[in-house]
Amino acid sequence: MGRGPFRFLADERNRGARLVYARHEGYLPRAEGVPSFTAGPRVAHFACVVFNVIPDASTAVSALMSGAADWVMQPLIDLLPMFRRICDFVVKVKDATGTINCLRFNHLLPPLNRAAMRRVLLDAIIQSDWRPATRASAS
Repeated sequence: MGRGPFRFLADERNRGARLVYARHEGYLPRAEGVPSFTAGPRVAHFACVVFNVIPDASTAVSALMSGAADWVMQPLIDLLPMFRRICDFVVKVKDATGTINCLRFNHLLPPLNRAAMRRVLLDAIIQSDWRPATRASAS
């Protein structure tokens, strides 16, 4: 990596715990356009960005509340009312598009290497159970 405003520092990586990116001094952002979610010039406002991975939700929240962390990416939904009561915290939805779920069969190995088996499995899946925001089509 290193084609954008930051470059990955592989020697500072701690697998499963820490990722470090430094400003890519050779990168020049576009002169035209407005920065947006997927387009426009990318400007590095920081010399370094460190991602500390804290898989345990309560430990992550404790780090946030003690000042050891600056933000929590996906806090437990049960904790949002508490965060909203604390004046120093801002609770904001940063990705309104949500996530996309995908079920992909390994068609290289039995039994799903046979098209008939994949069709049977597809018939058994009720898509409306997986996509509650969409209406099940009337058949």
